[in-house]
Amino acid sequence: MLKNYKFWLVGAIFLAFCAGAISVVTVRSFSATEKALAAATDITPALPESMGNLNQVDVARGNFYADTIRSTADLIGVIPKGFIPAGTVLRKSMFQPIENAGMSGKLAMIGIDRVALAIPNDLYTSVAGNLDEGDKVDVYLRPKGSMPTLALEDVPILQGATTVIPGQGEQPSQGIVLAVPSGELNKVLQGMQGEQSMLLIL
Repeated sequence: MLKNYKFWLVGAIFLAFCAGAISVVTVRSFSATEKALAAATDITPALPESMGNLNQVDVARGNFYADTIRSTADLIGVIPKGFIPAGTVLRKSMFQPIENAGMSGKLAMIGIDRVALAIPNDLYTSVAGNLDEGDKVDVYLRPKGSMPTLALEDVPILQGATTVIPGQGEQPSQGIVLAVPSGELNKVLQGMQGEQSMLLIL
């Protein structure tokens, strides 16, 4: 009987030791930290430059997701899907490729303060149908009966004379979309009023 008692006592001590070791390993795995990136300020799709305001923070391994962003290299070619509050640890699921973000993604690729402006697609604004996305043009305003005057230079084209429609292939676009500097927008809008016309020079 005494012999069995000692056996169970040794067994109990061994199991207690194993449980303690497992607990220590578990606690260490959760309490240990890894580096990650967090938003230093609010991040919004409308302000791509806000993605540059990041902090490196320590995140407990127990709270570390598989898609947690560790490096700015993970942010190349992507923009936020929506609003990200300051202090949020960044995850890849919060972002999407720029090409999936439509017109706002195209504006983000330019990376400066611009707005998208659509103008009619005609002979003079489409360079006779040859204007493509990615081209840069000079914008001239032409009052009726007068010579055209230069309004803007080197304006990127976000949508050209044609567009690809799923199932239908390439079709004429409804309008030409310009990436106009926000500070110059009124100049172009005023030029579109009255009997003035617009001319794009590639």
